[in-house]
Amino acid sequence: MQPVDVPDNLWLQIDNLNRPFTFRSRYFDLVHSRLVAPGINRARWPSYVRDLVRVTKRGGWVQMVELNYNVQSDNGSITDQHALREWSRHYLRALEDLKDLRVGARLGSLMTSAGLVEVDTTMIQLPLSAWSSDRRMQRIGASNRLNVHQLLESLALYPFTQRLHMPEGEFRNLISRAQAEVDDLRLKAYFPFSQFTANMPSTYKRDKPWDTDDIDKWKIEEFKPEHNVAGSFAEESSFVTLFPKYREVYLKEAWPMITRTLEKHGIACTLDLVEGSMTVKTTRKTFDPAVILKARDLIKLLARSVPAQQAIKILDDDIACDIIKIRNLVNNKERFVKRRQRILGPSGSTLKALELLTGTYILVQGNTVSAMGPFKGLKELRRVVEDCMANIHPIYHVKELMIKRELAKDPTLADQSWDRFLPNFKKRTLSKRRVPHKVTDKSKKNYTPFPPAQEKSKIDKELESGEYFLSKQAKERLRKEEIQDKQREKREEKMKEREKDFVPPVEEVDRKEKKEQKEKKKKRKHAEDGEEASEKKKKKKSKSEAEEDSE
Repeated sequence: MQPVDVPDNLWLQIDNLNRPFTFRSRYFDLVHSRLVAPGINRARWPSYVRDLVRVTKRGGWVQMVELNYNVQSDNGSITDQHALREWSRHYLRALEDLKDLRVGARLGSLMTSAGLVEVDTTMIQLPLSAWSSDRRMQRIGASNRLNVHQLLESLALYPFTQRLHMPEGEFRNLISRAQAEVDDLRLKAYFPFSQFTANMPSTYKRDKPWDTDDIDKWKIEEFKPEHNVAGSFAEESSFVTLFPKYREVYLKEAWPMITRTLEKHGIACTLDLVEGSMTVKTTRKTFDPAVILKARDLIKLLARSVPAQQAIKILDDDIACDIIKIRNLVNNKERFVKRRQRILGPSGSTLKALELLTGTYILVQGNTVSAMGPFKGLKELRRVVEDCMANIHPIYHVKELMIKRELAKDPTLADQSWDRFLPNFKKRTLSKRRVPHKVTDKSKKNYTPFPPAQEKSKIDKELESGEYFLSKQAKERLRKEEIQDKQREKREEKMKEREKDFVPPVEEVDRKEKKEQKEKKKKRKHAEDGEEASEKKKKKKSKSEAEEDSE
């Protein structure tokens, strides 16, 4: 039987509880067992509890709830002569040799012997009807009344009639009297429940007097030759990395130092200038199994233009590396160059800030960003670089890292969320509406009863231009000439734009000279205007004097 209303996160499985569980060990955080006493065989109980413990994780919990089928009264009014007590007596006697219906009395000891600790026992009253003065228990009793009416008959039908050989009439009479007593609120009948909750002991909760707070649990202990008990390796491991041509001279000079450093760890290295490759491999003197991976990272960093003195630090246990490929994150070459420049910043200021905040060494070279440092810093740096290629400026991450650095100094904020302190930057660019390729003219036009004139076809246009009568070769030649003309125009426009960069800027000295020249011109104009005005005045005076003399 499967219930109609099944939650989405519930997985129903049919199993036989009288056999060992099919679940794997240490699988559940919580195991809840409820009202299984009528189904579990008497001899199965110890192994059943052990199975519950086996499938529970370390530090998990086991809860068991069982019903005592001896009906009780809250006010002591139910005696052995009542039908409910008679029903309980017959039911327990009928299944006594098969089932342990009184297992609730010894569940605590079974759980303790199975290895559980902190066993807590709680007794709960389950009212058979709505007799309680407590509202919650009253609702439970009212809901339980019909259920008890059905259970009194269904649970007892087989045990009473088949095992006790009770006549059907006597059985019906007993059930009807018991149901009537359930409805009698004065009896205050209830079933006693026993609830047991226990904890699965965790191995991590043991006392460890040697474990003190001053111990750095994240520190990687140095691997020494005496730690390699198994001796030399069975097989040789090797890695090869190619390097660019421009690194050849530098690697040739630095290779003796690299060889001496790797020999201390028992690693052999080879520089092949003909093939342009670097090889590292284990030898019979190699004692650290992980050092070959460090040597592989070393030649990778050398190939990406990291200086040898810096790259050798990768052999330390607390230093890791990350080579971030950034070229495939941006399609446009121009856009890629601009965004890569953002990582560097003006005069390398952004790069220096990221190195200080993440505790890493960063080198931007070509299509990659090489980084060395602790794992935490490398993780933060990769996020900054990938976001920068996705058009998120590194300055936002620099601000966030600075705030986190200050918050980490406050021990009271260690267990709190830092979201309220971190800045929340929003996009300021407005989304631009896409302009359609073909813009339809939606302006209202004057009404005309005549249909629009038929548009000229391609052939009509060719007939007008005379192209229709040309041969295929001539048409192709004309088309190529048009394309070349357009290309020439675009080329000229690009040349003009490029030439603008070579136009010398206007210097301040030239500007001062121009200002002085303008001022001189203005003075000359003023002087000329003054001379003209004085001449005009003289002429007017001479004219007026002549007129006076004539008079």
